[in-house]
Amino acid sequence: MIHWFLMTRLGRWVSVAATFAVTLLVAFTRGMRRGRQAAEQEQTRRRVEAMREAMEVRDDVQSRSNSDVRDDLSRWMRDADD
Repeated sequence: MIHWFLMTRLGRWVSVAATFAVTLLVAFTRGMRRGRQAAEQEQTRRRVEAMREAMEVRDDVQSRSNSDVRDDLSRWMRDADD
């Protein structure tokens, strides 16, 4: 039965259309997966960069004297009487 259907003109067009549809579905699925993986990699890269920057700031603050840190903070903090 299937062999007969594939030998007809309609059967060939149906098989071509089905093959095309499956190919599109596979391409779409692969594209979605690659996009998701790329987004996850970008998010991980940003997290690592933020952690690295936070570590650099923390190391910088800890390596400085208390008076230097207080002077820098006084530039950014408002006084209570303002």
